[in-house]
Amino acid sequence: MTIELGKYASFVLSAYAITIVLLALLIIYVFWHNSKSKALLKNAELNKDA
Repeated sequence: MTIELGKYASFVLSAYAITIVLLALLIIYVFWHNSKSKALLKNAELNKDA
């Protein structure tokens, strides 16, 4: 099943590509921020016990 987009194909495909790239960047940022937060929390817990 293929959809004929005609003269709008480049706009639609570029919108899909931009969306995929932005979602990938968002996912990478969330994982990076999560690991950074875990490290900070672990460091804070170690300093609290000392």
